[in-house]
Amino acid sequence: DGVLSPGEAYDEERDLTAVAAGPSAQAAQNKAFGTLARVFEADIEASKELRDDYQEVQTGGEVTSSTQETRLITRSDVRSDQKLLNSEVLERTQVGDTYYALVGMERQETVRIYAEEIRTNRSTIEDYRAAAQETDNPITRLAFLRKALVLAQVNERLTTQRNIVAGGSAPSTTSSPVAALEQAVREAQANCPVVV
Repeated sequence: DGVLSPGEAYDEERDLTAVAAGPSAQAAQNKAFGTLARVFEADIEASKELRDDYQEVQTGGEVTSSTQETRLITRSDVRSDQKLLNSEVLERTQVGDTYYALVGMERQETVRIYAEEIRTNRSTIEDYRAAAQETDNPITRLAFLRKALVLAQVNERLTTQRNIVAGGSAPSTTSSPVAALEQAVREAQANCPVVV
């Protein structure tokens, strides 16, 4: 039975799996997905960042007022809210009053799915960057650059997850645009009309 001894039924080189027990089939399944998600929680990231919020009021097409608020945000990200691509319940069983669930993902197919998601996001990032360059409105430029930055950060996480699924053998083929986008956002913020 693969649920009680997944190492015998599933090849670790081919499949990434997790097993859990619970008082109901659903509880066991939820715990197993949680265990699988924790595989991706390799690090706790603590960061401090300045957050600038802008608000612009327009009346009749003219900017009548703008405000800026800057806050220091300290954040610890335990990375517990993982989006697991291509994961599924592989097996379930009941022994007495205890339910067991085995969940997993086929590594090669999952790596392909992650790679496609990363490629799609890269294309959208480039679209946002192009739109930011084409607009003359500094607030709109900032909005496009922030959207690009968020997707670039998502891609960093997806790349890490892909590498974990691949067993660490799928290095990133391109450098991350996060640092460059963070700089572009700071520059766009500096160019926004602000009334203090």
